[in-house]
Amino acid sequence: METDTSTKLARYEELAEKISNYTDKVQKKTAFESLLNRINVLIPDAIADNLQAIQDYATFSLTDYKKSYSVIGNLMRFIGSNIDEIQLFENDSEEQQRERNLKYDQFKRYVMEKENKIYGGYDYSDRNRKIGVPHPLYPERAVLEIKPNPDWIYSQFGTFTQYLSSKQHRYFSICLNIKKSGRSDFVTANYLVLLYIAISNELSITNHELSIINEELELLGTIPRQQSLQTGTTIDKANTDKPQRTIDVERLRPYFKPAFKGKGNSGINYFEWLVSHLQDNRSAKAFAQIALMIHESNTALNSRRPDAFEEWYLIFCECVGCVKRSYRPSHLRPFPESLTKLFNYLL
Repeated sequence: METDTSTKLARYEELAEKISNYTDKVQKKTAFESLLNRINVLIPDAIADNLQAIQDYATFSLTDYKKSYSVIGNLMRFIGSNIDEIQLFENDSEEQQRERNLKYDQFKRYVMEKENKIYGGYDYSDRNRKIGVPHPLYPERAVLEIKPNPDWIYSQFGTFTQYLSSKQHRYFSICLNIKKSGRSDFVTANYLVLLYIAISNELSITNHELSIINEELELLGTIPRQQSLQTGTTIDKANTDKPQRTIDVERLRPYFKPAFKGKGNSGINYFEWLVSHLQDNRSAKAFAQIALMIHESNTALNSRRPDAFEEWYLIFCECVGCVKRSYRPSHLRPFPESLTKLFNYLL
């Protein structure tokens, strides 16, 4: 798995760089969306498990991605090497947190060094300059002999001190979640998630630029030569090998939350993804399962959501143009893995 994701990471990095240089905004938008979808299919669990953190990770561009390799690499090394202790810190009770913070305040002035497996601590405070033997390099400082102590995790270079520092990084929670998931491709998965974030933000900028262009064209009375989902009212997939269905996008759109349609910090328009995925022809049961996934999602439908699934299923079929059957929700579960991976943004 590691080799597969590593190879694709390198390829996707190259593609992202090329797409960012596209001058045609519509092509750029379509290409970024396709690349996001590929990453999503490659690491669906890593994306789904950190969706909220990803949506809050604004203003991170492809340029930032290239600059982040060293910093994120250090963060991954720390988490990877100290996962057991970090999980212990994360699970502390309030009382344990207060005790750790007290020890941290008492111990943080110590610098611990390891030479030939013998530990020694240096106390640079005025109180201790007259104690012990002089430091060979700094005569004005005293050397305190300190026996190995579990409290050294609170020293200047101790695990707890590094944990407090690392936790301030906005990527810490995502990196920790991926490590806790037990992925064998821990390093590559982290960089893929970062790349996903960067591309999402680049797509948000492209969508904004397109909306400005469309507004200008409307003011000029000019019809855009390529009609996007944001300006079109219906989508009819051009596939002569399959029966054609027309998706009534404008009727479907008002049922979804603004954030799901790309409003807010994330800028990821999952509604467009949904419409794109609904264009593929499927069995009646598969469409019913997708309708149920949407109905049960906490992120998709707004206050117009019907309480009864049967009512929503009828609306869904009329909008999507699929055949309606009689299904009870219990007969539609469990959802097949092929659908949960593709529509993980609904879960």
